[in-house]
Amino acid sequence: MEGSEASPVTSVRGIVLAFITWVGSKGPFAAIGALFFRYSPDESLNINLPSLSILSVIATIVVFIIVIYFESMRIEIPISYAQYKGIRSTYPIKLLYVSNIPVILTSAVFADVYFIAQMIWNATGRENTNNLLAQFLGTFKLDTVSNQYIPTGGLVFFLTPPRSLVGGETAVFDLSVGGDPFASIIRALIYASILIILSVIFSVMWLETAGMGPRDVASQFLQSGMQMPGWRRSKKIVERRLEMYIPTIAVIGGLFIGSLAAFADFLGAIGSGMGILLSVSIMRQYFELISKERVAEMNPALRGFLGIS
Repeated sequence: MEGSEASPVTSVRGIVLAFITWVGSKGPFAAIGALFFRYSPDESLNINLPSLSILSVIATIVVFIIVIYFESMRIEIPISYAQYKGIRSTYPIKLLYVSNIPVILTSAVFADVYFIAQMIWNATGRENTNNLLAQFLGTFKLDTVSNQYIPTGGLVFFLTPPRSLVGGETAVFDLSVGGDPFASIIRALIYASILIILSVIFSVMWLETAGMGPRDVASQFLQSGMQMPGWRRSKKIVERRLEMYIPTIAVIGGLFIGSLAAFADFLGAIGSGMGILLSVSIMRQYFELISKERVAEMNPALRGFLGIS
């Protein structure tokens, strides 16, 4: 811990040490608020805050639990093997049917727009630019704390997620000196709306491009020798049956995954909402792959249907 005349505390390492220091200098309520949100109305304290807030840690844990719970939600359609009547199983259609692909594609779109906007802004004079395209796509300014350029206007401004619930101009509620909390809330709502809408659109598009639509799944059913008990073994009938579930599940899944990513960003979750979704999805896919391998070892006839060569 180092000190100076301007501020009795210039750097504090660790939440516990920071809390003890601020309880003595600023009082318990100011200390709890600063550590919980990683922001203090006292600007002199903001440079001293630890790298993680209590809210960030809690938000990360909550998002992990939510994703794992909803990953297990599914609709199970009974199926049987046409050649061996005694073999019965279920075909699961998960709530997150297309996984986190929609938010990955959405983040790629956001990154492309950000890159193009910054390139045009740099090429047209930076802070002195009068180019209409640059002003529409995005304008930037240098952040003295992070020493990086951050968006201040244009489309990119609304495609950049807030990184905390309360704080400065990068938070959902801008409580900094001269800040406008209502404008920051509107920005957060616009960001969430764009993220959710694009997630739903990419979710529906991914069904056809990745071969996960009702028609493709129906073909997989027939090629694997599977059928639905009580229904004729016809591609049209199986496809019509799957159309009752898959498109609706894809829309709901895209809506949910986009909302969850925005929620994680607003609370300042560690690594961003999209990063958490990606990490949970990868771990879940490895678990399912191991489970499929074990099932295929017990029932070799199901290897083709499970996509295991």
